[in-house]
Amino acid sequence: MIILLYFFVFNAVQINKNSGYWFEAGEIARSIPIQLKYMHSGFPDNSTLIFFDIPLGYQQSGVFLTYFEDVIQSQYSEKLKIVHVSHPFNRNLDLSIYENRPNTYKFKYFLDERQLKELK
Repeated sequence: MIILLYFFVFNAVQINKNSGYWFEAGEIARSIPIQLKYMHSGFPDNSTLIFFDIPLGYQQSGVFLTYFEDVIQSQYSEKLKIVHVSHPFNRNLDLSIYENRPNTYKFKYFLDERQLKELK
């Protein structure tokens, strides 16, 4: 009986902790496009937006495993080229091809501060 009670309490605590992680992951995912829109209400057509350190997950919860580019594009009517450097497929991406391209914007997410900042 004591083992069963311990198992029940342990699972209840774990479920509560995981729910908190999922909530925080959702808040991070919701805040990134909002912060970007606050910084830039619009971009010139065909602008390139490069994002660094966008979290794929938080603790054991997904943040932007997929669809990051779609979420950002949905905020703007202009056609944008969105480069999510944090994504595993883009880790070895040669960013020099974007260096002298006009209308290129770089952003970095600081997880500890929960803040998206533009890099100059």
